[in-house]
Order: sequence, then structure tokens, then C-alpha cells
Amino acid sequence: MRNLSLIAILLPLALLILSCSEENPPTGPEGWQELTSPFNTLWDVRYCFNHFEETDMSKWFATLVSDDFVFYFDPDDIGDNVGEYTIPAFWTRDEFVNAVNNMFKQAYSITLDIPVLEQGEEAFGKPADGDTTFLKSNVTINLIVMVDEETGYQAQGFCNFRFSKDSDGLWRLCEWQDHTSSQLLSIQPATLGEILAMFY
Repeated sequence: MRNLSLIAILLPLALLILSCSEENPPTGPEGWQELTSPFNTLWDVRYCFNHFEETDMSKWFATLVSDDFVFYFDPDDIGDNVGEYTIPAFWTRDEFVNAVNNMFKQAYSITLDIPVLEQGEEAFGKPADGDTTFLKSNVTINLIVMVDEETGYQAQGFCNFRFSKDSDGLWRLCEWQDHTSSQLLSIQPATLGEILAMFY
């Protein structure tokens, strides 16, 4: 009888806990978009950079990139030295996430602007039905990273983003191509890859 009584008490408690977890699943920080489209995923990438000081933002950022993610440096940067680090052709997911995490920890302020996101998902584009990858090319970005009140770096130009739909049905960033180098300026600003390499 004691065992039956104990089960009778614990079963409703377990059901209550389960129902609460189903009603309140982890949905991300306020302003976070579910990863149901490439547009939402890139929106969250911007969100993480612009809210880098919030708790666990590095962990949330890591959920946006696929396991086989690759970051491709601007071809003009390959072989250049940033401090004692020589820029390679690409980074794997771990290398990229490590650099972003360090940036979030060390930066004084970060501002990432991606103007196409303000035009809405219809203008951004959507994958066709049944597609599991989506490429968005020539996306203008403007990244400003301040390392203190007076010193900062800016990368402005184009990037290509490739997204993949994972087995869980969510869209994640699987490729980021940096093309923020500009040959038209006599004084070169930093590229996205150079800024990331500073924090690697």
C-alpha cells in the first residue's frame, strides 16, 4: 500500500513538471527568432553581436552555426599577419566560434548592421519547398568593434551566407564568406576576417 501511495503522489507531480516544461520551452532571449528560416537565423546572428554583453550570448550564438560550418576569409587577407597569427583560407566551426566568443568577452562595444534584414523576409528570400540549403549572396554588413572608448575597428562590405536545414528541422548557418576587402580605397579599413583574427 505504501508503494502505491507513493506512486499516486509522484505521478501527478511528474505530469505537472512535464506539462510546465512543454508550455515553457527554451525559446532564446527576448527578441530572438525561432530558426525556422534562413532569414530568422541571420536575424539572430545580428542579435547576438548587438547584445553580446547579455548572459549566455556566446552559447546562444553557438546554436546558430552548424556542425560542419566553415568561415572563408576574404581572399585578399589570406597569408596576412595579424599580430603573430597568419590568416588561413578558412576556419572550422570551433575556430570561428572561439574567435567570436573571445570578441564577446573582450570588446568594449559591438555594433553589427545588416540592412537587408530591415526589408523583411519577402525581400530577403526563402528556400523553395523541399530545399535543405539556401545561399544569400552580396549581403551588405557593417561591423564596428570598439576595444575601448577611443579605439575601434570597422569592417564594411559584402558577405555571402549559406544556410542548411538540419535533421531537427531548424535552419543554421553553414558557411560565411567574407568579401569586405575594398581595393578602391587608398587607406584600407579592417576586414571582417582581420577583426575576428585579432580575437582568435
